[in-house]
Amino acid sequence: MRSSTLKAAASGAVLAWVLTGAVASVQAQDDPTATAEQVEDRLVAEVNGEKIYQSEVLDTIQTLPPQVRQMPVQMLVPLVADQLVTGRLIARKAMDAGLQDSEEVQRRLADAERRIVQEVWLNQQIDEKMTEEAIQAAYQDFLAANPPAEEVRARHILVETEEEARDIIRQLEEGGDFAAIAAEKSKDPGASNGGDLGYFTKDRMVEPFAEAAFALEPGTTSEEPVQTQFGWHVIRVEDRRMQEQPTLEQIRGSLEQDVERQIVQDIVAELRSDAEITVYGPDGNPMAQPEEAPAEQ
Repeated sequence: MRSSTLKAAASGAVLAWVLTGAVASVQAQDDPTATAEQVEDRLVAEVNGEKIYQSEVLDTIQTLPPQVRQMPVQMLVPLVADQLVTGRLIARKAMDAGLQDSEEVQRRLADAERRIVQEVWLNQQIDEKMTEEAIQAAYQDFLAANPPAEEVRARHILVETEEEARDIIRQLEEGGDFAAIAAEKSKDPGASNGGDLGYFTKDRMVEPFAEAAFALEPGTTSEEPVQTQFGWHVIRVEDRRMQEQPTLEQIRGSLEQDVERQIVQDIVAELRSDAEITVYGPDGNPMAQPEEAPAEQ
């Protein structure tokens, strides 16, 4: 009986999670640009005189996955309110029994308080240190570490045998059209596109092919067939250029993540350097502390 009750409770908890998460998109139905702060905080339910407002739902759903928050929810709002009502009833029953004063509840509250305080403080530190200057510095570091690479635009014709490849080279030397021959004879999926591979850097192709392609000048074709694990290639280079580096705005999101990660690493390193830390092993003896990794520059 107890097992069945626990399973039912777990099922109800999952339902409550899904329905509550779904409410995240309620406001998007009326105004996709509206934020929680811009929406009137209306009453959604009331139980034994205790009111439940929409703001509580909106606060709760902020931690839920985006795909859940975007579910259609017009018909689900009353069900979500009902789940919150159930939670209130359970909480009131537990508090009437004095459970809030129990050792377990107090311990878990203390644990939750520590987690919340640490999260809020760390977020404050990140917000303070996440300056435009820090992002600009990270961008310059990225540019220095990722200099523009040379890339070529090439076509190729891929055949099974060296003899076929040499015959194609002969046809090209006699004035044959590369794209037309590629469309007719190449076994590569891009044959219908005249064998066009677009622009690529040297590291994107297998070595024999890359070496041959980057040795050619624009407008020239390989004089010898090039063999790779895919077969025999005849290569023509159409253009050569230096790859453009991304703008700051194109990679701002990833840069902000890098800066945030570095901020946290620096904070943790500083906190640990000023602390006396002892970690005990399974035998009860102190374990050697790992050396701190140098901060990334």
